[in-house]
Amino acid sequence: MIDTFTICGFHLAPGQFSTRIASTDTVDFRHFILMDSVEYFSLAGDLFRLPRFGKSDLASIPRPLWALLPPQGEDGAEYGLCAFGHDLAYLDTLLVWPSNHVLAGVPIPNDNTGWIKASLPRPECDLLLREMMLACKVPEAIAEEIYLGVKLGGQWAFDNDRA
Repeated sequence: MIDTFTICGFHLAPGQFSTRIASTDTVDFRHFILMDSVEYFSLAGDLFRLPRFGKSDLASIPRPLWALLPPQGEDGAEYGLCAFGHDLAYLDTLLVWPSNHVLAGVPIPNDNTGWIKASLPRPECDLLLREMMLACKVPEAIAEEIYLGVKLGGQWAFDNDRA
């Protein structure tokens, strides 16, 4: 297993995003587009890419609960980036750098060439969301509530996103 991964001129440690501040665009403040790629190095040693122009509605939390758990998190960055990653995983647009490229030391290009679709099954998408939230220092109780929410109620969204 690799303990750090060099990308964008610095080392990512397992459980780390390449940035905590993502550049996004929106027309309705409910649906967002990622304006630059963001990488996440998982605890399992996989390097994921949230690709430029990826789409998200952030955390799909029912509106009556927004006062307690807003879709973007309390400060706009708390779990918004994690929700982006989860939405892209459900949509099957989350990318992963092939493990054989990692071992061979193949340089990572700035565009999406060389990356492949992660094509994670739904349980792995949900677990990745939980992992990313904990990596972003989301309090464990909140991370667990959101994880259980998608675990119990996310099948419809997953099926629609993969259709």
